[in-house]
Amino acid sequence: MSTIGFASKYLNEVVALLQRVDPEEVEAARRLLLDTGSSGGQILVIGNGGSAATAAHFACDLYKRCGYKARSLTASMPLFSALGNDIGYEHVFSWQVEKEMSPRDCLVAISASGNSPNILEAASTAKRLQGRTLGIVGYDGGKLLGMVDQSVWIRSGYMEQVEDIHVVICHLLACSLREDAV
Repeated sequence: MSTIGFASKYLNEVVALLQRVDPEEVEAARRLLLDTGSSGGQILVIGNGGSAATAAHFACDLYKRCGYKARSLTASMPLFSALGNDIGYEHVFSWQVEKEMSPRDCLVAISASGNSPNILEAASTAKRLQGRTLGIVGYDGGKLLGMVDQSVWIRSGYMEQVEDIHVVICHLLACSLREDAV
């Protein structure tokens, strides 16, 4: 397939996925984040791989553009690698959630598969600490879908396209929350 043909096919598939995003899920996610931010709670954002980059980007937007207390638990590579080395990769987020989470806070877990052990462990820890949880997931939603208070679920098994839509969802949420703050 030519580059033009591939690009056309890929972009058409992304547009089709965008058209299937459930606006009620996005609105519920927005309300959860708005409630967290307006009550002075902090928003902790996590993800692996490409989702780690999305998590860092989203936390930056929430902090800088919306004025929320927000931070990505992927942002400190020295801490991340020390935790992975010392207590195990499956605990790199839950250890931080344990130290940071209060009942008025929200954990945003971004995961295409919804099955990464470190993401599931962090969501479980947040729930145990009575924090709120938002999952931004793909594929079949994985185990994470059933663990979180709210979710935005991109129903696709194509990793790159799921990640594309996750970035759009995070931008949509940040722009909407910024408008609420004005």
